[in-house]
Amino acid sequence: MNLIEEFKSSANKLKKSQRVVFKKHDTNDFNQFNQLSLKFDKTLSLPNYGGLCLLIMVAKCCSSDIEAQSALLRGARMFRRSSGRKNMLGFMNDNSSVEGAYRCYSQALYSEKDPVMKACIIREFNEINKNLSITSEFSSHTHRIYELEKASNENICSNDYILALEKLTEIIEDFAERKCENLYSDVLIRVEFSRLLLLLILELPTNHQSPSHVKIVEKFLWSTENFSSESILNNSRLSKCWKSDLILLFEMLVHLCKTRQYESIKDICDMISSHHLITPEQNMLLTNLIKLYCT
Repeated sequence: MNLIEEFKSSANKLKKSQRVVFKKHDTNDFNQFNQLSLKFDKTLSLPNYGGLCLLIMVAKCCSSDIEAQSALLRGARMFRRSSGRKNMLGFMNDNSSVEGAYRCYSQALYSEKDPVMKACIIREFNEINKNLSITSEFSSHTHRIYELEKASNENICSNDYILALEKLTEIIEDFAERKCENLYSDVLIRVEFSRLLLLLILELPTNHQSPSHVKIVEKFLWSTENFSSESILNNSRLSKCWKSDLILLFEMLVHLCKTRQYESIKDICDMISSHHLITPEQNMLLTNLIKLYCT
């Protein structure tokens, strides 16, 4: 039996079984359609059929919201892959796969209550059509943070550091206004590192610095008078690469830039650049910082 016939047989079997009043969700049906979706997607490269299997699974077989949500997002991605393949092959006026993705994302958004998860779904949904009104109807704080950080990264790539700094500062001010820093600790420290690097590169005069700019630099100022860059660079504890070590390295970097110890700036930048928490955009900033101070 080929997969199409297997799909029809399973659908007919499910249709008959659903006529039983108060029938409980059948785990076998769930597993059968789940396996069928994987076979269509991976074995035959027919992700549109895989998406259909998942939609049936959500409608008839899922016993929990978590199962349904996961199936809907998987189905949406399968429909999107199908649409991309059709476009590549030159299919004209066939929007069935796009409509399938719309349906999956819409159902997932409608049932999702967590604003963070909702923002992630919107992000994927927005990749299909950036002008979708759905994005404004389901806007959230998390989605706005993502858009601002994405825009700032684009500014960094185009060397527009002033605009990048403005967008990142807007994120920090938003955190402070909402008093939700503890909910976004990883985002907060990533944004602070980027802002710090931008300020070190820009070297803004005092009259062009906002209180927020001054605060971030002061936060990373080295507080020990007997500072020795050699002792820190040779400290084996840094090889563990924990987040606290990264903060220590940024404190060192600020001190070296402020005191114009050019010979050590490149070494610290290289150590920061090799840390797993550093983003590609921050690596670009570190490279430009080395050029600014060491050439």
